Amino acid sequence: MNARATEIDVSITGIGLASALGFDVETSCAAARAGIRRAVTLDYFKIKSIEDGEVGSPNGHPLPFATGGFEGAARFLAVARAGFTDFIRRIEVSRMPRDRTGVYLAAPDLGRPYSGTDIVSDDAVREARVAEQKKKPAPDAAARKRHWEGLAARLFNGFGFQAYAQVRAFDVFGHCAAAVAVSHAVSDLAQRRIDFAIVGAVDSLLEEETLQWLLDTGRLKTDDTAAGLQPGEAGAFILLERGDTAFQNGAAVLGRITGLTAAADASTLLSGAPAAGRGIHEILKDADQRVAPPFWLISDQNGEPFRAYDWGYALNRLVGAAPAIGESRLWYPAQAFGDTGAASGLAAVCMVVSAFERGYALSDTAVVLSASDGKDRTAIFVSAPGA
Repeated sequence: MNARATEIDVSITGIGLASALGFDVETSCAAARAGIRRAVTLDYFKIKSIEDGEVGSPNGHPLPFATGGFEGAARFLAVARAGFTDFIRRIEVSRMPRDRTGVYLAAPDLGRPYSGTDIVSDDAVREARVAEQKKKPAPDAAARKRHWEGLAARLFNGFGFQAYAQVRAFDVFGHCAAAVAVSHAVSDLAQRRIDFAIVGAVDSLLEEETLQWLLDTGRLKTDDTAAGLQPGEAGAFILLERGDTAFQNGAAVLGRITGLTAAADASTLLSGAPAAGRGIHEILKDADQRVAPPFWLISDQNGEPFRAYDWGYALNRLVGAAPAIGESRLWYPAQAFGDTGAASGLAAVCMVVSAFERGYALSDTAVVLSASDGKDRTAIFVSAPGA
C-alpha cells in the first residue's frame, strides 16, 4: 500500500469551470466562497418514503438552464461545453500547435449504474440489478475509448476547430480520475512528447439512471437517508505547460502542480467493507514536510458515512506523525457544487487557482485530496506561482 509520490513542477496557464453556481470560474468560486448554495428539488425523479409513503424528490445541484431534459451523452456534452466555453476565453489557442498538444479527459465510468450490488439492501432490487447487469454488461475498454473520444471530438468541433490528435480518457477512477489524467499529462510534458496539455473533467450524477443507482445503493441523500450525498454536475478544464514553455511564450502562470501522490486502499465503498483510512494515511503521512504551514486541504467529503469514516480513521493515524494535518484548514467543494464525481478533483484545482488569483488563498500550497469509490486515493499539490 506504499504511496507513489511524484515531485514535479508544471505551470497552470489556463482554467475554466462551469458548476451549479455559475458558467465561469469567477462566478462559481466567488459564490462558493460567499457560502451561496443553489440546490434545487429534482422534480423529475420521484421517491416514495419508506417511513410514511409520501412521494417526494431529492435535492441536487444542476447547471442552471444548460442540462435540463438531457440524458446520457447529450447531458455530458452540455456540461463539458459549458466548462470549455469558460476555458477557451482565457487561453490563446493559436499558440498551441495541434501536434504538440495533448488532451486528457477525466470522465465517469460508463458501467457505474450496474455496480455496487453488494450494498443494495433490498433483496428484490439487488436481484433485479444483477439480472440487468447480466443483460447489459459494462462497456469494454475499446467501447469506452470510442465513446469519450467521440464526445471530445464533438466538443472541439462545436468550437470551430478539429479535435486534437492525442485524446485520452480516464474513466474508471471515480473521484480520482482528475489526478490520474493530470499524472499522464505531466508525464507526457516531462518527456517532451507534447508542449501543452489540456486536462478536462466532466461528470453528472443527475441522470435518472445514475440517481436510481445512488438510491438503490443507499448513497443518495433523502428524507429516509440523512447521511448521503447531494448529486451535482460540473465541467472543469486546466491548461498545463512546462515552466520553460510558459516563460518562452510569455504566458501568465496562474499556479503550479508541484506534486502528485497516489495509494491504494483495501477498503472500497461499493463492497460494503468498513473504511480504514490506510490509503489516505499513506498519501498524507509525509505531506507536512513538503508543505509549509498552515496546511490547506481541499477534500471530496460529500456527506457519505464511508468517506467520513475513511477520513476520520486516516486523521487518527496522522495526528501523531504529522500534527500539522490535524489542524488543517479544510474546504469541502461538495457543499457548494454537490458531488461532482469525476470532475470534483479538477473543480477543486480551479478553486485553488482562483484563490491565488484573487488573493484569498489560505496558504502557498493546497492539497487536493480525492478518494474513489474503489481503492484509489490521490492527492494533487497545487502551489502559487511564486511559492
